[in-house]
Amino acid sequence: MLSPFSTANVKMCLLQIKEDYQFMREIQSESDEKHDGQRWQVPIFDKRGEAHLSFPQHFYLHPIYSVDSACVVKIDREASLKNMTLLSCGVLVPSGNTADLEEGSTVVVFGLGVVGLAVVEGARVRGASRIIGVDINSDKQIRGEAIGITDFINPKDLDMPVHQGWGLTVLLGVHPSPRLLPLHPMELFDGRRIVASVFGDFKGKSQLPQFAYHCTKGVVKLEEFITHEMPFSKINDAMQLLLDGKSLRCVLHL
Repeated sequence: MLSPFSTANVKMCLLQIKEDYQFMREIQSESDEKHDGQRWQVPIFDKRGEAHLSFPQHFYLHPIYSVDSACVVKIDREASLKNMTLLSCGVLVPSGNTADLEEGSTVVVFGLGVVGLAVVEGARVRGASRIIGVDINSDKQIRGEAIGITDFINPKDLDMPVHQGWGLTVLLGVHPSPRLLPLHPMELFDGRRIVASVFGDFKGKSQLPQFAYHCTKGVVKLEEFITHEMPFSKINDAMQLLLDGKSLRCVLHL
């Protein structure tokens, strides 16, 4: 079984400062070297010879497609194909590599969609003692508790901060429109940290097979993330469920 992903393994840091940093220019992808750094603009071809642009280097909705060898890895053939569809994006993003949680940590998760709930699952596996879920949709509480949150907060129900913030903040996902993050430098004075994470700082070639193995053994539980299954002809209905906040991931059957 093969799983596609959008980032390559790390070879060497540009400034030789941090060897495990995910997006260093020298190793952004073997594909970059082949295509002068324009891998997302290089067409790939289907079986009919028709060219398509790809983002990011693989298609989710094509029954047959081409990917660069740098962006595909072999995983255990005994793994559930349905569950493994989650690993290319979404569940791996907050897998825990970036925050590197210690057992007994307290974690606050803002937004309980599939990425947020994957943070919850990662925190549970890492042994977090308290996992607080925050979402403006109170319907997310039941699903969050099924995966592992210990507390739930709807900020619309509060008129003041519940706690003074500190520690590490990890930014995940891509905002639909660029926005600035207003921040006074003194907010970082006492040791607060803000970092971002792409693909969970996960190295697909070397780490994804082991992660898939943990999933097959029940260490990481994926079943709760697949809320719907539909034929491909109902893809628009699946998207609407997602937009309405009623679905985490929907598996489409061709």
